[in-house]
Amino acid sequence: MVKKQKTHEIVVVGGGLAGLAQAGLLARAGFDVALLEAAPLPALDEKDYDLRTTALSFASKNILEDFGVWPELSRGACPILDIRIADGEQAGFLHFDHQEIGNQPFGWVVENFALRRILTQFLQNRANVQTQRT
Repeated sequence: MVKKQKTHEIVVVGGGLAGLAQAGLLARAGFDVALLEAAPLPALDEKDYDLRTTALSFASKNILEDFGVWPELSRGACPILDIRIADGEQAGFLHFDHQEIGNQPFGWVVENFALRRILTQFLQNRANVQTQRT
């Protein structure tokens, strides 16, 4: 007996933050998505898995708002209100103040753990996404 294999419209290789977000965008657009990841994904409550942070742009925040997950993620997000760029010991520097262009932050810093958990939960609620370990 020949086993029928499931086919997908799009395969996303890699279940890191970028892969999770890409799979979410494609699934939300209606595509049938397979998300392939070689490593077992850590438990969603395993906070020590990744203690780093990520700076999200204003546009990325808008995408997460569209997903409906920003309210939960924003509770721990830190707004980026000023940016200072310096070159080592050089006297000069660049300074950007968000108030010079409006009242919205340039972006937000979020914990990778929280972003991964929220994106994973978003994908788990999508019928058109299948996560596979390779």
